[in-house]
Amino acid sequence: MNRLWRIYVFDMRKGFMENRTKIGIAVFVFLFLANVTVSESIFYSSLGAEGDGFLGYWMSLLGGMREYIRTDQSTFELPVSWLLFYAYLFYLVGFYPVADLYESGTKTLLLSESRNKWMVSKFLWISTMVVLYFLVFAACLFLNMYFLEGAWNLGLPELEQKYGIVPGSA
Repeated sequence: MNRLWRIYVFDMRKGFMENRTKIGIAVFVFLFLANVTVSESIFYSSLGAEGDGFLGYWMSLLGGMREYIRTDQSTFELPVSWLLFYAYLFYLVGFYPVADLYESGTKTLLLSESRNKWMVSKFLWISTMVVLYFLVFAACLFLNMYFLEGAWNLGLPELEQKYGIVPGSA
């Protein structure tokens, strides 16, 4: 377990150092996506629609789009925000393990004396990056809500009305 922990800490340090530029770009992408999502909601609320709050923004951006059923009146809209968000996530978490394997990962693999520990450390690194990716996006969304709307609204009543979700129910 101690060796696994050392490999994981090594991966965290090296992964963050090698990906710091990509992480910085991710923050700008998050600010852009959050700004688009909140601004669009503000525009529709000026036309009489109700604001969504944080959870509504979260669901609207990360939920993709409704099922497309082709009719004569329907138009297909590509969910570019959703694609950009998840494509960048896959790029960010997939780049380091592959680059590490081809560069210094073979040395780390030999020093760990276990392929399983090396693979588990990469899995832990990817899991940590995914959690941090979503947390940083949530922080960017909160900042955009605060600066564009002037308040932090979780949007629980709106979700109950719009989606039939009752918080705390199983």
